[in-house]
Amino acid sequence: MQVDDLKFIFEALKNNTTLRQLKLDENKLGKTGAELTGSLLKFNKTLEELSLRKAEIDDAGATIIGKGLEDNKSLTQLNLSTELIREEHIKFINSVLMKNKLTKQLKFGTNDIREQLLRNASEELKFNK
Repeated sequence: MQVDDLKFIFEALKNNTTLRQLKLDENKLGKTGAELTGSLLKFNKTLEELSLRKAEIDDAGATIIGKGLEDNKSLTQLNLSTELIREEHIKFINSVLMKNKLTKQLKFGTNDIREQLLRNASEELKFNK
């Protein structure tokens, strides 16, 4: 998917009230795509599941998405598996999601994460009800 296509789709989704699930797996989103995703998460009020598996999101992109999640009150599932995200940026996303108390499922498979961080995230998610 090209960035211009993504811009068009995300602009339409900012005010969308019906779409609940969005899968952008295996698209080369990069930094621009992460910025668009962060903006979408800030404004969209109905998206519940977002999958960005193999979307080439790096540390900076993860932080941008995390900032978009600070205002999000609908997302319950986030998949960032097989990305280029290091542990400190995953910690940031995790801390944001723990504050909003909505996220029930996180996927960070094959990122640079220690097992203890995953255990901590898993324990914290138990209290998101």
